[in-house]
Amino acid sequence: MDAVLSAPGAVGAAQGRGPALGRPHRLPARGVRPNGTTHLRFTGLELLRRVASLVPPPRTNLIRFHGVFAPGARVRPFLLSAAAAPGEEEAPASDAAARAMCRKRQRARRLDWAGLLRKSFSVDVFSCPRCAGRQRVLAYLTQGRVIRRILRHLHLPELPPPQAPASGPAQHALGE
Repeated sequence: MDAVLSAPGAVGAAQGRGPALGRPHRLPARGVRPNGTTHLRFTGLELLRRVASLVPPPRTNLIRFHGVFAPGARVRPFLLSAAAAPGEEEAPASDAAARAMCRKRQRARRLDWAGLLRKSFSVDVFSCPRCAGRQRVLAYLTQGRVIRRILRHLHLPELPPPQAPASGPAQHALGE
């Protein structure tokens, strides 16, 4: 790894574009250390390792909350900002009022599959195509044996249709 990292750094330094990885670097320390040190000395590779450790992992939040400010904290609904904006509710006077406010602020339930289809594609799966009445779910079938038996009874195929192999975009001949 040292050889891989030092080669580009050496080339960049030779061309005057960047610091060499083998050359020592002096950086000012945050104040004077107890032993009198005012600067920190790193080789190029040490400096890169320290700087790389400060880069956060991809797709992560940079601000994390712990304790009562954590997203799942039980007492979080009871915390109200001290400086509420005009028109907002004020802090409840009693514990019963605080519990009532907590119930109001609870997160909305997750949408079921029919709600998601209605919201995403404007399809109401519970409306009957014949009479426009409302249908309801009688059962969720999860056992393969029972599902195959019902499909056989209805003279429907038991297996899904075969999938075509994936293909990329059409390739045009270079000589044309």
